[in-house]
Amino acid sequence: MINARLAEEEFRRKGLEVEKGRDEPDTYYPPHAHEQTWLYTVAGSLALTVGEEEPVTLEPGSTHTIPTGANHEAAVGPNGWKYVAAWDAAEATAWAAEHPETGLQNPNPTL
Repeated sequence: MINARLAEEEFRRKGLEVEKGRDEPDTYYPPHAHEQTWLYTVAGSLALTVGEEEPVTLEPGSTHTIPTGANHEAAVGPNGWKYVAAWDAAEATAWAAEHPETGLQNPNPTL
C-alpha cells in the first residue's frame, strides 16, 4: 500500500509540482476544469464527480487522476480531506493561458 510520503516522492520523481493540503469538512467545489491533476487521499474523504462518470469517493490510500479539461466537481466529507495533489507546471501555465475564463492566473489546482 502506498502512503503519503511515497505518493509525494513518486509525483516529484515524475517532475510534477506537489501540494499537500487539507480541506475543511463539507467544502464544496462547483463544476470546473483545469490541467491534469493527480490526487492521493491521506485522510478523510472526497466525493468526486468527473464529467458524466459515476461519482467516486476517495478515501485514505486511494488515488485518482482528473484528465486535462475534464469538468468535475467535488464535496469534502464530514471529517475533512487531507491530500497530496500533483500537476505539471508547464501544462498548468499553458492551460491558464488558453482558458482565461477559468481565472487561473497562477495555477495551483487542488481539484
